[in-house]
Amino acid sequence: IDVIDVNTGAEGGLESAVVTVGKYLTPELYLSYGRSVASSISQLQLRYSPSKRVDIESHLGEVSGADLYYKIEFD
Repeated sequence: IDVIDVNTGAEGGLESAVVTVGKYLTPELYLSYGRSVASSISQLQLRYSPSKRVDIESHLGEVSGADLYYKIEFD
């Protein structure tokens, strides 16, 4: 396990708290699993970085989807 995170959400209460554990399978591939403290809601997330500027993120759970991120850095 590389990452352990506790997020209380916008309300800040226990009802919205989520515990997430994650692991870098490779430097470009990250897998995480999050579980709500107060309910049985869980989420699986996969993030892949094929290049320095592109990230692809997919999440499965109560709401599923995918996102594509393109990074632009200003010096």
